[in-house]
Amino acid sequence: IAKVMGSERELRFWSKPMAVKNTALFRYLQEMVVQEKVSEPLAKSFERLQPKDNDGPMDGNRRYAINVCHLLDIQCSINCPKKNNVPKFGGVEFRSFPSVVGEGMRAAAK
Repeated sequence: IAKVMGSERELRFWSKPMAVKNTALFRYLQEMVVQEKVSEPLAKSFERLQPKDNDGPMDGNRRYAINVCHLLDIQCSINCPKKNNVPKFGGVEFRSFPSVVGEGMRAAAK
């Protein structure tokens, strides 16, 4: 939808696919599923494979297209206590922004 609406660049800044944002974590999770073998708690994998490069203190696990930081016991952002201190409530967030919801989404669906 982002491509159709011409807003892929904006959307991808705020919600990158894991395969793009964190290739190491993506490959590890794929391998874990294929082998049906877990070598460590999932939260530890997210922490261990957190990329060193980022887009500032608000960046982090919360900026994947599918955000699981409300589900797993992991930091949501690199350095934002307000985000990191939110209690875990078991939610999964599918991130989308103005260009791909509301009127933009209706137009793309027609």
